Amino acid sequence: MNKKEREIFKHKIEQYPVIINSNYDGEGNAKLLHFKDRLEDLNLNLTYGSDLSKDKYKNMSIVKDALYVTGKQLQKPFYLGDSLEEAKITMGADADALDYGESYAKQQGYGILSNKKMGSIIPVYAHEDFDELPTEQDTLDFAKFYNSRIDTSRFIQDNNAERANIESRSNTRSLITNEKHTEASLGQQQKNAIDNYYKNHKLPNGVDFVDLEKLSYNNKFRDNPWIAQDIVDLINHVYNGSKYGVMFTEDNEVAIHNISKKELETISSLEDYEFDPTYKTVAKDLSKVAPEAPDFSIDLGDPMSFDFNVIENDYYIPDKTIDDDRAKANIVLKPTSIIKGLEWNQKQDIYYYNPKNKKEPQLIGKDLESFADYLNEPAKIDGLSTTRVDINREHFAKTHQNQVKNIQRNLYIGRDKNANEDLFKKYLRKYDVYVNPSKKDFEDANVLLGLSKDTNLDKVVEKMKEPKQEKAIGYIKANPKKEKEIVKRKNAKQILEEYGFDATEENIKKMAKNIENEDKFNKQLKIKKTGLESVKLELADPEIRKNYAETYGKKTEIDKKTEQVFLEKPIYSQWFMQRDREEKEYEDLERLGFPSSYQGEEKQKFEKLSQKIPAHTIRKLENAYVATRDIYFDDKTSEVKNISLVSKTTKAKIEKNSKKFLALEHAKQASRTKKLER
Repeated sequence: MNKKEREIFKHKIEQYPVIINSNYDGEGNAKLLHFKDRLEDLNLNLTYGSDLSKDKYKNMSIVKDALYVTGKQLQKPFYLGDSLEEAKITMGADADALDYGESYAKQQGYGILSNKKMGSIIPVYAHEDFDELPTEQDTLDFAKFYNSRIDTSRFIQDNNAERANIESRSNTRSLITNEKHTEASLGQQQKNAIDNYYKNHKLPNGVDFVDLEKLSYNNKFRDNPWIAQDIVDLINHVYNGSKYGVMFTEDNEVAIHNISKKELETISSLEDYEFDPTYKTVAKDLSKVAPEAPDFSIDLGDPMSFDFNVIENDYYIPDKTIDDDRAKANIVLKPTSIIKGLEWNQKQDIYYYNPKNKKEPQLIGKDLESFADYLNEPAKIDGLSTTRVDINREHFAKTHQNQVKNIQRNLYIGRDKNANEDLFKKYLRKYDVYVNPSKKDFEDANVLLGLSKDTNLDKVVEKMKEPKQEKAIGYIKANPKKEKEIVKRKNAKQILEEYGFDATEENIKKMAKNIENEDKFNKQLKIKKTGLESVKLELADPEIRKNYAETYGKKTEIDKKTEQVFLEKPIYSQWFMQRDREEKEYEDLERLGFPSSYQGEEKQKFEKLSQKIPAHTIRKLENAYVATRDIYFDDKTSEVKNISLVSKTTKAKIEKNSKKFLALEHAKQASRTKKLER
């Protein structure tokens, strides 16, 4: 380099824009500086290699036309680079070194420009090549992407006449690029590509579409130290018009790719061991409709867990075609009044609206009960819904997938505590969900975000000026006491039907009372269970379930089959009763330590009786008897339990029938005795 070239190069380095990310101060503030200001803050200087002392650094390999960072606190000069591009890379590497720890930074010679006390350095990206500085506007745009609270005051103070000597051509270059790939054209092409893909395909698990623009503004996402280098590519491609990407996920390893024909074709041609075949298929199909977009990928496959909560609002859900004229119609709001105490089961329009999404309000529910129930059924979130409400609700459930359980649980708590409409409204408002909104509710949300109050609300109209209660819009006229009774009956009927009992009016009343009593009992003992939960827990026990069968009638399948076999003949009934006694005797003898071969009295009676029945019938009886037993290991007592599943009613019938056999046997015995006496 000649003297003039050296002056220009040094001036470029000094003027290079850098962001100092001071997350270490606990506030997350950031500052935009010229590189020379950063050096001044650190008491460092810029020096050409040719100006370094050859004697002092004789063991160093020095590049004479390269710039070095020097200072009293440094043991040796720090190589910055002999070009703008190399200097930018060195700055970035210096900051990355801190992510691997201070010992690594010292070992590799980095960490000079970055430290925990002063914050890490992020060089501003300079587009395709680095022989020119970014313009001031380029720099400010980048800073805006990087951090909305960034301090730019120290950067603009150095905008002086001397800068005119090295005026950047990047402004012209970016202008040409933006004319070729404007956000409107390229972003729309990518959106069309995704929508076209969705017409013929369903995304497999592990594949999602991502809004790259939202991602580039996502501070939590950008704070991830593993993507420090890739975030620059992301911001640059968004700046040049790309808007959507495709995300592949496997075992918490994530890769985000631009919707680009070249990028996707490359993925689809990889070997199976290099890339999951399912993902390859998606990439191949998508590449057929993908536009000619700039290529990049953000590879987040490093050994770390990726937090999906960070980008939950950055997924792209494609528009779905609905053959319904109402989809194109105005959004008609109907301000209403809710009968106090009946908030839960009356018709209420529930809307989702977040001005940041740049979409009009979306109807996601027609009453609180169905909305809460839907959030409790993730299987319905399948991409196959056809109505406008279902699609909107599905979109909401997907974008809030880590919150829906919490929302659903709290809605049920509100129902059980008979919360009023205002409480439901205030709670759901935290999630941008509006219950029975007026247009002013949406307007206020716009104003709060600094937007015009009419933004996104062109289609929103109010049909009724005053709240109104009428049957036409689905109100249920009742009272809180009656509503509670309805819930009790509903739970009682559900339990009876679930466990195969007769859901008669009498049984429903008995079961509702039983659940209510359990509830009172639990509250007295301060047990955190509802009466309904306690009854279900009891019914899980075969022994208790038998008692319920006695109370609520309707024979179980086991009772039906048992009666069918053992009531056929009195001798079969006697066989059942004797088999029962033999079974109990066996357990008692085993508990007392008798060997299994020991023949007890009941066992002898049982075998004597079995000799009177054909062998093939004995097999049928034995199979039917075994089906009535529930044998399991009790963890609490560490014992094997052998429980009969036959109800008391059925057993009583069998016992009564067996007495016919005993009476007949007694009559035979009496007859034989009389003959002998003669």
